[in-house]
Amino acid sequence: MSKDGTATRLARKLADLTKLDKLAWKEADFVYPGAAVDLSFETSVEDGTTVLIGETAVKRTSILSYVFWIHENAETVFEVFAEGIPAEPTEEQREMWRTLKDLYCAARDSARGTKRKVERFEQLLQKLA
Repeated sequence: MSKDGTATRLARKLADLTKLDKLAWKEADFVYPGAAVDLSFETSVEDGTTVLIGETAVKRTSILSYVFWIHENAETVFEVFAEGIPAEPTEEQREMWRTLKDLYCAARDSARGTKRKVERFEQLLQKLA
Protein backbone atom coordinates (compact mmCIF):
# COMPACT_ATOMS: atom_id res chain seq x y z
CA MET A 1 0.00 0.00 0.00
CA SER A 2 1.25 3.49 -0.81
CA LYS A 3 2.07 6.12 1.80
CA ASP A 4 -1.11 8.05 0.85
CA GLY A 5 -3.18 4.88 1.27
CA THR A 6 -1.58 4.17 4.64
CA ALA A 7 -2.29 7.73 5.80
CA THR A 8 -5.92 7.41 4.70
CA ARG A 9 -6.36 4.10 6.52
CA LEU A 10 -4.74 5.32 9.76
CA ALA A 11 -6.55 8.67 9.73
CA ARG A 12 -9.90 6.98 9.16
CA LYS A 13 -9.34 4.68 12.17
CA LEU A 14 -8.24 7.60 14.35
CA ALA A 15 -11.25 9.71 13.30
CA ASP A 16 -13.62 6.83 14.07
CA LEU A 17 -12.08 6.30 17.53
CA THR A 18 -12.25 10.03 18.20
CA LYS A 19 -15.92 10.22 17.22
CA LEU A 20 -16.59 7.34 19.65
CA ASP A 21 -14.81 9.35 22.41
CA LYS A 22 -12.07 6.71 22.67
CA LEU A 23 -9.33 9.27 21.93
CA ALA A 24 -9.05 12.72 23.46
CA TRP A 25 -7.16 15.41 21.58
CA LYS A 26 -5.61 18.67 22.78
CA GLU A 27 -4.07 21.64 21.03
CA ALA A 28 -0.44 21.00 20.17
CA ASP A 29 2.53 23.33 20.26
CA PHE A 30 4.17 21.37 17.47
CA VAL A 31 5.37 23.31 14.45
CA TYR A 32 5.75 21.54 11.13
CA PRO A 33 9.23 22.09 9.72
CA GLY A 34 9.10 24.24 6.60
CA ALA A 35 5.39 25.08 6.80
CA ALA A 36 3.31 27.50 8.80
CA VAL A 37 0.75 25.21 10.42
CA ASP A 38 -2.11 27.37 11.61
CA LEU A 39 -3.39 24.99 14.28
CA SER A 40 -2.47 21.46 15.24
CA PHE A 41 -3.83 18.85 17.63
CA GLU A 42 -2.26 15.86 19.31
CA THR A 43 -3.30 12.70 21.09
CA SER A 44 -1.43 9.76 22.56
CA VAL A 45 -2.24 6.10 22.30
CA GLU A 46 -1.57 3.49 24.97
CA ASP A 47 1.98 2.61 23.91
CA GLY A 48 3.13 6.24 24.18
CA THR A 49 2.93 6.98 20.48
CA THR A 50 1.85 10.55 19.72
CA VAL A 51 -0.31 11.44 16.74
CA LEU A 52 -0.50 14.99 15.39
CA ILE A 53 -2.75 16.54 12.77
CA GLY A 54 -2.39 20.11 11.55
CA GLU A 55 -4.06 22.43 9.09
CA THR A 56 -2.38 25.11 7.04
CA ALA A 57 -3.85 27.59 4.59
CA VAL A 58 -2.16 28.61 1.36
CA LYS A 59 -1.49 32.32 1.73
CA ARG A 60 -4.12 34.66 0.29
CA THR A 61 -6.45 31.77 -0.59
CA SER A 62 -9.02 29.56 1.06
CA ILE A 63 -7.10 26.41 0.07
CA LEU A 64 -6.35 24.17 3.05
CA SER A 65 -3.68 21.51 3.34
CA TYR A 66 -3.18 18.96 6.12
CA VAL A 67 -0.11 17.49 7.75
CA PHE A 68 -0.23 14.21 9.66
CA TRP A 69 2.53 12.77 11.83
CA ILE A 70 3.09 9.81 14.08
CA HIS A 71 5.86 10.19 16.67
CA GLU A 72 7.36 7.55 18.88
CA ASN A 73 9.77 8.70 21.60
CA ALA A 74 9.98 12.15 19.96
CA GLU A 75 11.05 10.57 16.66
CA THR A 76 8.91 10.81 13.54
CA VAL A 77 7.91 7.35 12.33
CA PHE A 78 5.31 8.45 9.76
CA GLU A 79 4.58 11.77 8.12
CA VAL A 80 2.45 12.89 5.20
CA PHE A 81 1.38 16.21 3.73
CA ALA A 82 -1.96 16.41 1.94
CA GLU A 83 -1.81 19.35 -0.42
CA GLY A 84 -5.11 21.18 -0.83
CA ILE A 85 -4.80 21.58 -4.59
CA PRO A 86 -2.19 19.38 -6.20
CA ALA A 87 -1.65 19.92 -9.93
CA GLU A 88 -3.12 16.58 -11.01
CA PRO A 89 -4.45 14.75 -7.94
CA THR A 90 -5.02 11.03 -8.06
CA GLU A 91 -8.15 9.54 -6.54
CA GLU A 92 -5.96 8.22 -3.71
CA GLN A 93 -4.70 11.77 -2.99
CA ARG A 94 -8.25 13.13 -3.02
CA GLU A 95 -9.37 10.43 -0.59
CA MET A 96 -6.39 11.09 1.69
CA TRP A 97 -7.15 14.84 1.77
CA ARG A 98 -10.82 14.21 2.63
CA THR A 99 -9.90 11.71 5.34
CA LEU A 100 -7.25 13.96 6.90
CA LYS A 101 -9.74 16.84 6.90
CA ASP A 102 -12.24 14.59 8.68
CA LEU A 103 -9.61 13.62 11.26
CA TYR A 104 -8.63 17.26 11.75
CA CYS A 105 -12.26 18.25 12.36
CA ALA A 106 -12.77 15.35 14.78
CA ALA A 107 -9.58 16.26 16.66
CA ARG A 108 -10.56 19.95 16.80
CA ASP A 109 -14.03 19.09 18.09
CA SER A 110 -12.54 16.73 20.68
CA ALA A 111 -10.10 19.36 21.93
CA ARG A 112 -12.81 22.03 22.16
CA GLY A 113 -15.51 19.81 23.68
CA THR A 114 -17.87 20.50 20.77
CA LYS A 115 -19.86 17.28 21.16
CA ARG A 116 -20.69 18.01 24.82
CA LYS A 117 -21.60 21.61 23.99
CA VAL A 118 -23.95 20.52 21.21
CA GLU A 119 -25.56 17.91 23.46
CA ARG A 120 -26.17 20.53 26.18
CA PHE A 121 -27.64 22.89 23.57
CA GLU A 122 -29.98 20.16 22.30
CA GLN A 123 -31.13 19.49 25.87
CA LEU A 124 -31.83 23.19 26.30
CA LEU A 125 -33.89 23.22 23.10
CA GLN A 126 -35.88 20.20 24.29
CA LYS A 127 -36.69 22.01 27.54
CA LEU A 128 -37.91 25.02 25.57
CA ALA A 129 -40.13 22.92 23.27
